[in-house]
Amino acid sequence: MRQLRLSAKREGKCMKKNLAGWRCAVPGFIVFLILSASFVYAPPIYISVSGKIQAGVDYVNYSASVDGAPQVILMNVENTGSAGCVVKVRADLYKDSVFLKTTWSEVEALEPGGTFLFHNCWMADVAGDIRANISVYQCYERFEWGQMSFNVVNSTVHESDNFFVSETKNSQDEINLTIMSNKTLENVLIIPYEYPLGWIVEPQRIERIDAGEVKTVTIKYHSSTWHARTIVFDIVTEDGREYDQVSVQLKEAEVKSEGIEWNDVIIVMLLVVVGVLAVELSRVKLRRKDKSRGKKGDGSSETLKIPLLY
Repeated sequence: MRQLRLSAKREGKCMKKNLAGWRCAVPGFIVFLILSASFVYAPPIYISVSGKIQAGVDYVNYSASVDGAPQVILMNVENTGSAGCVVKVRADLYKDSVFLKTTWSEVEALEPGGTFLFHNCWMADVAGDIRANISVYQCYERFEWGQMSFNVVNSTVHESDNFFVSETKNSQDEINLTIMSNKTLENVLIIPYEYPLGWIVEPQRIERIDAGEVKTVTIKYHSSTWHARTIVFDIVTEDGREYDQVSVQLKEAEVKSEGIEWNDVIIVMLLVVVGVLAVELSRVKLRRKDKSRGKKGDGSSETLKIPLLY
């Protein structure tokens, strides 16, 4: 009886301990379930970063009147947006509401906060009051900057024999002109005069070229679809005193392909052929060695067949 009472007391104590443990464990378990539920069913948080494509022009310069000289429109453009963009300036020229032509500036990549001084050049071939509608292209956005007016007093040009283009080369997006001058000249402009519709041909500038000096100038162009075409350039000093015109016939043979070049393909094929021939030659040599060893082995086996005397 005493033993039964002791065992009963022990069991009661164990029950009390177990109940106390469960009482302590249950609140913690409930807290865990609540936290788990809150984690599983937490609403998603979306974070978005607002951006903008925007350009600013803080400097403009052009001639209000030109007389036998090119019109050069200077615009300093700043990328005031939040994305890096390719920027270019377009000028649509009109006379008495009649469209004359479109000129393009350089095409330049600008990071946010970056600036570039763009040039729009035109060698006037008509006289009178001219209006230019200016637009700034940034990424795929077009911003109408405004209008400017100027007067062309005289559009007559005086050709000279001081410029000489000795060589022209082209790739899919560049034209290289090798130019020589008979006398020292400064501020020489290479202005696209005639080119395919839908293309952009950038102007180029030579700060100085000495007498007898040969310079190679790289002109970038951007074509929608490439074909062998002719591009005409005006080569003129800023004062208009020295002028010449040159035609460049783009050659398809000089255009670099976007994929693997054929020269590389031919070299790889030749290397493969040489490798195959080398492997076949080594196999032939091994076969000959095996045959010679076999013959020697047959002779040696015959000499070893000697009867033994006991």
